[in-house]
Amino acid sequence: MTYRPSLLQASLLPYCLQYDTLYPVRVRDLYWDDNNVNHLWDSHEVTADEVSDILLGIPGEDPLYTVRRDGDYYVFAGRSGNGRLLKMAGEDLGDGVVRIFHAMDMSPSQARRFREIE
Repeated sequence: MTYRPSLLQASLLPYCLQYDTLYPVRVRDLYWDDNNVNHLWDSHEVTADEVSDILLGIPGEDPLYTVRRDGDYYVFAGRSGNGRLLKMAGEDLGDGVVRIFHAMDMSPSQARRFREIE
């Protein structure tokens, strides 16, 4: 379900705002295995810690990321603790658990759009 949120509605799920669409996705935990950790590093030198910074938050801070649905998967975007702007794709395993299977640096145009809404 997608809709245009009012400011009040957006404040109910502040971590999930993507442009003018709100998705009821809140990441509570990440599922890691050797395959996805190795793939993220081998493909784009992205670490599990960088993904965790974005989706679970840096200690003492709430997470802030955008998300959009792409078929059966979700595409997330955010800034890691070291300032790196990443886009990630993952699947919802239920109960707020997400398995990220792809992550890479945002393109310059994606980074520019992300900074506008950050």
